[in-house]
Amino acid sequence: MKSMSFGVHLPITGFRKKTQIREKIISFAKTAEDLGYELINVHDHFVDSSATPTTTWLDPLIALAMASAVTNRIMLGTSVLNIVLRNPVHCAQALASIDTLSSGRLLAAGVGPGSRNDDFDLCGVPFGERWGRFVKALCFLRLILNGEQTVPSNESYKYYGSKKVVVGFKPFQNRYLPIMIGSWGTSHAALKRVAKYGDGWIASALTVTPEQFKERWDMILDYRRSFGLDTDSFKNSLVTVLGYIDDDHEKVKNLVAKLSSPVPGMSREDLCRSLLFGSREQSYQRVKAFYENGVQSLCFWPIQNYSNQIELFTKEILRYF
Repeated sequence: MKSMSFGVHLPITGFRKKTQIREKIISFAKTAEDLGYELINVHDHFVDSSATPTTTWLDPLIALAMASAVTNRIMLGTSVLNIVLRNPVHCAQALASIDTLSSGRLLAAGVGPGSRNDDFDLCGVPFGERWGRFVKALCFLRLILNGEQTVPSNESYKYYGSKKVVVGFKPFQNRYLPIMIGSWGTSHAALKRVAKYGDGWIASALTVTPEQFKERWDMILDYRRSFGLDTDSFKNSLVTVLGYIDDDHEKVKNLVAKLSSPVPGMSREDLCRSLLFGSREQSYQRVKAFYENGVQSLCFWPIQNYSNQIELFTKEILRYF
């Protein structure tokens, strides 16, 4: 079995003081590169889920551009970018710009249809239309990033504008830029879309166990074959691997208890059982289980003490893979 690659999420929310944000983003990015991680990822939301939605997220593409400016080797990615609400033409332009400004370090464009109703409510877009809009948005993104000649259907224009797109400014890299699709859903329809339209699948550790990951990955590959599409170059990645690694059980338990709210659909007990909340040995065993069930790339996202946690992850887990 091939080795697993590792990345980290650039934390772009939860800052207590505005004066700390610039320095922390720079420090986080440099630390991740110095520790030997292969990828810096950014997540994408507009608001926090609450009774009164609050915009506490930095713009992911601006944050990623800043991280690229203070690093030299580490690759860059999105996991995932909402191309329905952000507009695919703007996203393509921004991603191509980041790739150029980083001298070709954009690993892949990780995109998706969005997963949270409150983001759509804020932007005035019906949540139920997200997949239909996404497939059409993807046509424009591919056209601009990779110059593919797939012409969007006429129906696309009611969402995304001009019938004629002149492909001028493209990514720095002289290669096809993979577009991976994030889908947290479990339905056959969602997995079919990933297989049909993507160059890879981005899964979330918040919604799959190692065994469920293997089951869904095998389904996606079967769908690829049924569509007559290549499976050898089709990749996968596991993101939003939240956690805090510490051998002090009570400390970890108290940290989880203080989270502002559990992840939607997961109790605090579920968090401790299924993500990287626990001892070094427990965390290693959870990563190992995902590896043995076919995960090719994993992105760690500590909830506190970011630099110390990703250093600990490197020493206690990453080196074994």
